Amino acid sequence: MLCPNCNAEVREGAAFCGNCGAVLPATPPAETPASAAPGVAPTTPLPPAQPPAYAPVPPPPVGPGAGWPPPGAPAGPPAKKKTGLIAAAIIAAVLLLGGVTAGVVYLVQSNAEEEDDRDRDRDDEDQDEDEDADEDADDDEHAEPVGFESADAAVLDYLVSADAGEWVCVVYDEIDDSIVYWAGPPNSEFVEQITVEQQDDGSWLVTSTDAVPGYGGDVSFPEDEAASVVYEFMYAVQENRGDDAHALTVDPFASDPASAQMGSGDFISFGVERLTPQSDGSFWVQTYQEWTWGDEYWEYWVVPTETGYRIADMRPY
Repeated sequence: MLCPNCNAEVREGAAFCGNCGAVLPATPPAETPASAAPGVAPTTPLPPAQPPAYAPVPPPPVGPGAGWPPPGAPAGPPAKKKTGLIAAAIIAAVLLLGGVTAGVVYLVQSNAEEEDDRDRDRDDEDQDEDEDADEDADDDEHAEPVGFESADAAVLDYLVSADAGEWVCVVYDEIDDSIVYWAGPPNSEFVEQITVEQQDDGSWLVTSTDAVPGYGGDVSFPEDEAASVVYEFMYAVQENRGDDAHALTVDPFASDPASAQMGSGDFISFGVERLTPQSDGSFWVQTYQEWTWGDEYWEYWVVPTETGYRIADMRPY
């Protein structure tokens, strides 16, 4: 059975709880049947239970402040004070904070000193670079030019050195700091292409020479000039220089929009195949042209004018 006061397990028939001392209720007697079974003698009831010979002990008070420890019990050791532990913790925290603060200050000062050193190094490097640049500028001012004052002077010097001082030359193309000349003997074809480029100091030098591309050979000057005009026209079309192409034409072709056409990236390659002289001094110059959509064959009517041969018409063939 269980104690009704503290729910501790107690033996059957106990008068008091061995755990809390509470008085336990008496166990009720078994019920007597109203009538005994036939042939069975009725049992004699037991005498009522006698109270114990000793006085019950009341249960001790439960809960804090309820008389514990009991009177007469020896007093326990006094509670320890934590003042020393708290003081030690405060001192340790102060020391730790001081150490962290000192470390931060040291790092800040160290970084500032390193940054100052780097700034001084950069200033020294900049000063050295400025001094070197000034020295280079002084050297450039006093250095002799590597080339000639003009592109024409550079070409003339080249022709003289090649025993071709009497040759005739014209500007064929000019792009940025590069000029291309065509040169050849008087009253003959242009046979050599001379490229002149401007140097860093502003002077000019011949950088390359090559045979004139396109039509060439030992022909008379009129045929050579007629072929060169057609070649220049197609070259201008390929490079999208419509105005330069139009400048090489005369009426009636000059009134045709095709006289200022541009390749727009579709004109791949071209060449002169044949020239047919006419009785009036003009020429039909037959060409082949490769475009992105296929090959085309055109011939140009080139006529003499006061400014040289010019294209007066074109037609397929």
